[in-house]
Amino acid sequence: DPKRFKNLNRNQINFIKIKTDYMMNEIMEEYMGKESGVDLSDISSNLLYDPNYFFSRRSLDFTIAGLDSQKDGNEVRAETYHKLAIKSLQSSLNENKIDPSEEHHHHGLLAVNYYHVGDFENSNKSLRKASSGYKKPKKRALTRTLIATTAILNGDVNQGCQDLYDYFEDGDITLDSTFPIEDYCIFDEQKL
Repeated sequence: DPKRFKNLNRNQINFIKIKTDYMMNEIMEEYMGKESGVDLSDISSNLLYDPNYFFSRRSLDFTIAGLDSQKDGNEVRAETYHKLAIKSLQSSLNENKIDPSEEHHHHGLLAVNYYHVGDFENSNKSLRKASSGYKKPKKRALTRTLIATTAILNGDVNQGCQDLYDYFEDGDITLDSTFPIEDYCIFDEQKL
Protein backbone atom coordinates (compact mmCIF):
# COMPACT_ATOMS: atom_id res chain seq x y z
CA ASP A 1 0.00 0.00 0.00
CA PRO A 2 1.75 3.20 -1.17
CA LYS A 3 0.15 5.21 1.64
CA ARG A 4 2.32 3.33 4.13
CA PHE A 5 5.46 5.12 2.98
CA LYS A 6 6.35 8.78 2.86
CA ASN A 7 7.36 10.65 -0.26
CA LEU A 8 11.03 11.57 -0.18
CA ASN A 9 12.35 15.08 -0.51
CA ARG A 10 15.68 15.98 -2.14
CA ASN A 11 17.56 16.13 1.21
CA GLN A 12 16.40 12.63 2.12
CA ILE A 13 17.44 11.27 -1.27
CA ASN A 14 20.84 12.98 -0.95
CA PHE A 15 21.33 11.44 2.50
CA ILE A 16 20.59 7.95 1.14
CA LYS A 17 22.92 8.60 -1.82
CA ILE A 18 25.78 9.66 0.47
CA LYS A 19 25.23 6.63 2.71
CA THR A 20 25.11 4.34 -0.33
CA ASP A 21 28.26 5.90 -1.83
CA TYR A 22 30.10 5.09 1.39
CA MET A 23 28.89 1.47 1.38
CA MET A 24 29.78 1.00 -2.31
CA ASN A 25 33.29 2.22 -1.48
CA GLU A 26 33.50 -0.43 1.24
CA ILE A 27 32.71 -3.12 -1.32
CA MET A 28 35.36 -1.79 -3.70
CA GLU A 29 37.99 -1.73 -0.95
CA GLU A 30 37.68 -5.47 -0.61
CA TYR A 31 37.71 -6.09 -4.35
CA MET A 32 40.74 -3.86 -4.71
CA GLY A 33 42.64 -5.96 -2.21
CA LYS A 34 42.71 -3.71 0.85
CA GLU A 35 41.47 -6.54 3.05
CA SER A 36 43.98 -8.94 1.54
CA GLY A 37 46.94 -6.72 2.35
CA VAL A 38 47.78 -5.50 -1.16
CA ASP A 39 49.65 -2.19 -1.06
CA LEU A 40 47.44 0.30 -2.88
CA SER A 41 49.81 3.25 -2.68
CA ASP A 42 50.85 2.94 -6.33
CA ILE A 43 47.98 2.06 -8.64
CA SER A 44 50.16 1.61 -11.71
CA SER A 45 52.48 -0.98 -10.22
CA ASN A 46 49.90 -2.78 -8.14
CA LEU A 47 47.22 -4.10 -10.41
CA LEU A 48 44.70 -4.07 -7.55
CA TYR A 49 43.70 -7.56 -8.48
CA ASP A 50 42.94 -10.13 -5.85
CA PRO A 51 43.17 -13.53 -7.56
CA ASN A 52 40.80 -14.93 -4.94
CA TYR A 53 37.93 -13.23 -6.75
CA PHE A 54 38.66 -14.55 -10.26
CA PHE A 55 37.65 -11.30 -11.96
CA SER A 56 38.96 -10.66 -15.35
CA ARG A 57 41.72 -8.15 -14.77
CA ARG A 58 40.17 -6.02 -17.48
CA SER A 59 36.82 -5.74 -15.61
CA LEU A 60 38.49 -4.66 -12.41
CA ASP A 61 40.85 -2.26 -14.23
CA PHE A 62 37.90 -0.62 -16.01
CA THR A 63 36.06 -0.24 -12.69
CA ILE A 64 39.08 1.31 -10.98
CA ALA A 65 39.69 3.64 -13.93
CA GLY A 66 36.07 4.73 -13.70
CA LEU A 67 36.36 5.44 -9.98
CA ASP A 68 39.64 7.32 -10.51
CA SER A 69 38.07 9.39 -13.30
CA GLN A 70 35.15 10.26 -11.03
CA LYS A 71 37.56 11.30 -8.33
CA ASP A 72 39.34 13.52 -10.86
CA GLY A 73 36.02 15.09 -11.86
CA ASN A 74 35.89 13.62 -15.36
CA GLU A 75 32.35 12.23 -15.31
CA VAL A 76 32.19 11.43 -19.04
CA ARG A 77 35.36 9.34 -18.88
CA ALA A 78 34.19 7.70 -15.65
CA GLU A 79 30.88 6.68 -17.20
CA THR A 80 32.68 5.23 -20.23
CA TYR A 81 34.96 3.12 -18.04
CA HIS A 82 32.06 1.91 -15.91
CA LYS A 83 30.13 0.93 -19.05
CA LEU A 84 33.18 -0.96 -20.33
CA ALA A 85 33.41 -2.78 -16.99
CA ILE A 86 29.71 -3.67 -17.21
CA LYS A 87 30.19 -5.02 -20.73
CA SER A 88 33.23 -7.06 -19.66
CA LEU A 89 31.49 -8.51 -16.60
CA GLN A 90 28.30 -9.32 -18.53
CA SER A 91 30.38 -11.04 -21.18
CA SER A 92 32.06 -13.23 -18.57
CA LEU A 93 28.71 -14.09 -17.00
CA ASN A 94 26.99 -14.76 -20.35
CA GLU A 95 29.81 -16.98 -21.61
CA ASN A 96 29.78 -19.06 -18.41
CA LYS A 97 33.49 -18.43 -17.89
CA ILE A 98 33.02 -18.14 -14.14
CA ASP A 99 33.09 -20.77 -11.45
CA PRO A 100 29.51 -20.74 -10.06
CA SER A 101 30.90 -20.48 -6.53
CA GLU A 102 32.52 -17.14 -7.51
CA GLU A 103 29.65 -15.70 -9.55
CA HIS A 104 28.41 -13.56 -6.66
CA HIS A 105 31.64 -11.54 -6.77
CA HIS A 106 31.01 -10.68 -10.42
CA HIS A 107 27.47 -9.59 -9.59
CA GLY A 108 28.85 -7.48 -6.73
CA LEU A 109 31.31 -5.70 -9.02
CA LEU A 110 28.59 -5.35 -11.66
CA ALA A 111 26.37 -3.68 -9.02
CA VAL A 112 29.12 -1.17 -8.23
CA ASN A 113 29.48 -0.24 -11.91
CA TYR A 114 25.73 0.02 -12.50
CA TYR A 115 25.48 2.20 -9.42
CA HIS A 116 28.14 4.60 -10.69
CA VAL A 117 26.36 5.10 -14.03
CA GLY A 118 23.15 5.87 -12.13
CA ASP A 119 21.39 2.61 -13.04
CA PHE A 120 20.05 1.87 -9.56
CA GLU A 121 17.59 -0.74 -10.81
CA ASN A 122 20.27 -3.00 -12.31
CA SER A 123 22.57 -2.28 -9.39
CA ASN A 124 19.80 -3.53 -7.10
CA LYS A 125 19.23 -6.64 -9.24
CA SER A 126 22.95 -7.44 -9.24
CA LEU A 127 23.16 -6.96 -5.47
CA ARG A 128 20.25 -9.36 -4.99
CA LYS A 129 22.08 -11.97 -7.09
CA ALA A 130 25.31 -11.38 -5.18
CA SER A 131 23.94 -11.40 -1.64
CA SER A 132 23.39 -15.15 -1.25
CA GLY A 133 27.03 -15.88 -2.07
CA TYR A 134 28.54 -13.78 0.71
CA LYS A 135 29.27 -15.82 3.80
CA LYS A 136 31.08 -13.21 5.93
CA PRO A 137 28.52 -11.46 8.16
CA LYS A 138 29.92 -7.97 7.48
CA LYS A 139 29.85 -8.40 3.70
CA ARG A 140 26.40 -9.98 3.81
CA ALA A 141 25.02 -7.16 5.97
CA LEU A 142 26.60 -4.52 3.75
CA THR A 143 25.11 -6.11 0.63
CA ARG A 144 21.67 -6.46 2.19
CA THR A 145 21.70 -2.82 3.28
CA LEU A 146 22.73 -1.78 -0.24
CA ILE A 147 19.83 -3.78 -1.66
CA ALA A 148 17.46 -1.64 0.40
CA THR A 149 19.13 1.70 -0.33
CA THR A 150 19.44 1.08 -4.09
CA ALA A 151 15.74 0.17 -4.20
CA ILE A 152 14.94 3.47 -2.48
CA LEU A 153 17.23 5.41 -4.83
CA ASN A 154 15.54 3.72 -7.78
CA GLY A 155 12.25 5.17 -6.55
CA ASP A 156 10.89 1.95 -5.09
CA VAL A 157 10.62 3.22 -1.53
CA ASN A 158 8.10 0.53 -0.63
CA GLN A 159 10.45 -2.27 -1.64
CA GLY A 160 13.46 -0.63 0.01
CA CYS A 161 11.59 -0.20 3.27
CA GLN A 162 10.25 -3.74 3.10
CA ASP A 163 13.80 -5.01 2.52
CA LEU A 164 15.03 -3.05 5.56
CA TYR A 165 12.23 -4.49 7.66
CA ASP A 166 12.81 -8.06 6.44
CA TYR A 167 16.59 -7.89 6.86
CA PHE A 168 16.30 -6.40 10.36
CA GLU A 169 13.79 -9.08 11.28
CA ASP A 170 15.95 -11.89 9.88
CA GLY A 171 19.04 -10.51 11.63
CA ASP A 172 20.83 -10.09 8.29
CA ILE A 173 21.59 -6.44 9.03
CA THR A 174 22.05 -4.57 12.26
CA LEU A 175 20.37 -1.36 13.19
CA ASP A 176 22.31 1.72 12.14
CA SER A 177 21.24 4.44 14.55
CA THR A 178 22.44 7.14 12.15
CA PHE A 179 20.07 5.97 9.42
CA PRO A 180 16.84 7.99 9.75
CA ILE A 181 14.50 5.15 8.86
CA GLU A 182 11.58 7.13 10.25
CA ASP A 183 12.03 9.63 7.43
CA TYR A 184 11.55 6.97 4.79
CA CYS A 185 9.33 4.24 6.08
CA ILE A 186 6.03 4.09 7.90
CA PHE A 187 5.19 0.51 8.74
CA ASP A 188 1.74 -0.80 9.55
CA GLU A 189 2.16 -1.53 13.25
CA GLN A 190 -0.49 -4.24 13.16
CA LYS A 191 1.75 -6.27 10.88
CA LEU A 192 4.76 -5.88 13.13
